[in-house]
Amino acid sequence: MKSKRGSAKGDTLPKEEEPLLQVDKWDSSAVRNMLDDTARKVLTEDLGVNEDYRNVDIRLLLSCSGCAAAMLALAYDYFFPYPLSHNVLIGCVTSYFILMGLLNAFYILVQKNNFFFGSSLDSDKKTTHRWRLMSDLGRFSTDYTLAMAFKNGHSNVEVVQKLEKCIAIYFDTEGVFNVGLFSEDVRKLRDELVRANRVKQQ
Repeated sequence: MKSKRGSAKGDTLPKEEEPLLQVDKWDSSAVRNMLDDTARKVLTEDLGVNEDYRNVDIRLLLSCSGCAAAMLALAYDYFFPYPLSHNVLIGCVTSYFILMGLLNAFYILVQKNNFFFGSSLDSDKKTTHRWRLMSDLGRFSTDYTLAMAFKNGHSNVEVVQKLEKCIAIYFDTEGVFNVGLFSEDVRKLRDELVRANRVKQQ
């Protein structure tokens, strides 16, 4: 006797529904983080851009070095109480403030509003193109701005395109996020960027 399961033609197992993404839409930081993470995911998973973690590594190195300087001062002062630890404390404190100053300068001059750095190979498999994503959403604003930058590896010329829309387009009254609609807008932004780059190379 044949089992009834799967015996009917065209029977398929029901697809599992993707969990709804929901956020407090009055929390601008949470909304911005969700939009940023989705834009990053579209660029890396759907469009094949490789994320570059060098900036993250630099920030982590500066932070860990500052913590190490503070821990060294604490440990040295424990085993060799002041005034024996005077010179070491001065050196560690000076090093800590220099490292934190470098970290703040890195945020201001390099990181800025960029939340993604990536790269992709040209069709020649040798030339590397650079990508950046930047975003902005004011604390009491409903207008989200996503900027995508593409730096051509051949000409070294960077092109930037922006998407500016009200977050109410992507979130309903309950704060449920329309991932598909936003992802499609990110893909369109990328297509516009590629076209603008071609025009600039002519």
